[in-house]
Amino acid sequence: LLSCASHKIYGPKGVGALFIRSRNPRVAVIPQMDGAGHEHGIRSGTLNVAGIVGFGKAAQLAVAEMDDENARLVRLRDLLQSEIMKNDNVTVNGDQNNRLPNNLNVTFHGINSDRLMTEMNDVAVSAGSACTSEEIGDVQYSHVLHAIGLDADAGMSTVRYGLGRFTTEAEVLYAAKKIHSAIASLKEHSITGTI
Repeated sequence: LLSCASHKIYGPKGVGALFIRSRNPRVAVIPQMDGAGHEHGIRSGTLNVAGIVGFGKAAQLAVAEMDDENARLVRLRDLLQSEIMKNDNVTVNGDQNNRLPNNLNVTFHGINSDRLMTEMNDVAVSAGSACTSEEIGDVQYSHVLHAIGLDADAGMSTVRYGLGRFTTEAEVLYAAKKIHSAIASLKEHSITGTI
């Protein structure tokens, strides 16, 4: 099986595609909605034709622009990474060569990612790979970060940056400036005991 979400490639939200292998081995799926038997009995209901057409156009654009866009995103990601690495006690997570061009996952050792994100309140980032919570107030670090070898302290000090089609170099440099400022502020509060 392969599922694709349109919004991940700048197409309309609420539409996607599902590839189902028909042989070697054949994969069978159970319908999620019963009724008229559309799509060979796999899904019933009226299809979102406008959304499907938009998804198709987004896929067409993505394929046409993929090489140039990937090169642009690698350049921006590497610029952001080089700026972030000017700080002390920072490591980049994951393979340095075989990785997505638009993703940068960084651990700021000794700095809580939630506090760092609060200091950078106008820069959209995520804590690590996504935190999980069993109960209110019981935040756990991501199982993905655990799987790549980060302990709990490092996992709770990790931030993920995502770059996209509309990200500019000026925005990357602005984010880097906010990161430096946020780290300096957190270190100052730590020294003075105000955190």
